[in-house]
Amino acid sequence: MLRRAVLAVFVSVCALMMITGCAKEKPVEQTAKPTVKPVRLAQKRNLKLTAISQEVGVTDKWEVNLDVSGKISVTHAKGNQASFLGSYTLAEAKNAALWKQVDGIFSGDIESTGVEGKTGDTKYTFILNDEMAVGIVNLWTADVEKNPNIRAFLDDVSGVIEKNTGSKPGL
Repeated sequence: MLRRAVLAVFVSVCALMMITGCAKEKPVEQTAKPTVKPVRLAQKRNLKLTAISQEVGVTDKWEVNLDVSGKISVTHAKGNQASFLGSYTLAEAKNAALWKQVDGIFSGDIESTGVEGKTGDTKYTFILNDEMAVGIVNLWTADVEKNPNIRAFLDDVSGVIEKNTGSKPGL
């Protein structure tokens, strides 16, 4: 319910800015046959994804930060041992595809089962921060598995991490 209210306020402010001329749209240049549909992105925008699971006293935590310019950074902690796995720059097409998925996740009705996860389940926290608002979504493994868009996004991010680090993340 709160997410819908925040989204409604965000949409209203954006519409007001467009009507009053505060936000000027720049035309998007297109090539003859784009492989990825261009996505208009805010200047300052980032997504922080945290995935935490606990197995018999050992916490496994993945933190992924993605910004609008295509920079992605990854940290993994197992128990008390944390490792920064690096920062990488995504190809423009991959970055646009991931942000399109993020937009789809945050524009839809994300519903939680309301049931807290069990030992071995993963708790996912998505924090979307842009120029106008902050959106926070907390989900458990069961919630993610019910939503194919979120599962696809996590699989794509996992593929990027594995390609760049050689580590298969627990997303």
